Amino acid sequence: MTLANQIATQGGIAQVHHYPDTRFPLASWQSDLSESQGGDVHVYIEGDGLAWLTPSRISANPTPIDPLALKLAAQDPYRFKVYLGRPGQYGDGPHCDNRYWTSHRFNREIVARYQVVLNDIKSRYDVKSFTLIGYSGGGAIAALLAAQRDDVAMLMTVAGNLDTRFWTQWHHLSPLDGSLNPADFAAALSHVPQFHLVGEKDRIVGLPVFESFRQKLVAPRSFEWQLYEGFDHHCCWDSVWQAELLKRISSQAEGRPLMGND
Repeated sequence: MTLANQIATQGGIAQVHHYPDTRFPLASWQSDLSESQGGDVHVYIEGDGLAWLTPSRISANPTPIDPLALKLAAQDPYRFKVYLGRPGQYGDGPHCDNRYWTSHRFNREIVARYQVVLNDIKSRYDVKSFTLIGYSGGGAIAALLAAQRDDVAMLMTVAGNLDTRFWTQWHHLSPLDGSLNPADFAAALSHVPQFHLVGEKDRIVGLPVFESFRQKLVAPRSFEWQLYEGFDHHCCWDSVWQAELLKRISSQAEGRPLMGND
């Protein structure tokens, strides 16, 4: 956890929290939320991490080698922010079955675990709303959470896996039989303000996956997306996050309408 601690400390989210659970403990770094009453909290959710060592060999430790969502959280100048890992990451899941970072990575029970954490933060600090920000598979978790809550000010994803059924078919992978698919919740998500970032060179979770999700939305309330030329699944989101992307959050907070790409 040395690298993660270093990134978190530099980004003002040095408070280490562990949300213990017999099956799905979650590691978290947070800023000081003691004065966040009645406000919004930015919640960052990490990607799938090192889920596979090879296409046929499952990793025993899915901790990300380069935790991009943590880097984005560290660059966020907003005062109240929380970073959440995924089950099994950062040594917080020694008894966690590896199916929970493979076939069951978006399982109903896992989503429920994140809901418990958000509810705990909300009640403990009297938080009004959450801006949910997810990278890659963390974008799927963020979308599934947003579809089931009424306190999400905005859903943001970076290279988000938003239609997992299409994604597995596109890559000729085994279906994620134990997981929920964010695209199946398109009706509920149509009421959530959204901003999605897609990499033009992303061959892992790219434009076809996003388009499959977008086509399932019906008259979304507030929807924006941006295709970044030259960006792939990992590069170069942290290079533009603070300067270019957070102004979308500021626009939403100030009540200015989001402009879509359509």
